Amino acid sequence: MEKFLQAKADHGVDTLLKVVGVLRRKEFTVSDVKMSSPPNACSKLEIRLQDSSDLSFNRAMAHLEKIVGIRDVELMEEF
Repeated sequence: MEKFLQAKADHGVDTLLKVVGVLRRKEFTVSDVKMSSPPNACSKLEIRLQDSSDLSFNRAMAHLEKIVGIRDVELMEEF
């Protein structure tokens, strides 16, 4: 079971760069980032962190919720 963060982004690539920059400044190790941008809808981000502890994910979620243009941050599990 692998965990990752999922969020919706209003401004596409600019917001993606902000997310990665904030997480790296806060000393998280981002292992993978995926962004899908359907036409006429907000972008969907999937962010995978190298550290898989629940505390790390909760801290990362708290930082992401402060970024303008990011909403609906959720912790997801993949089997």
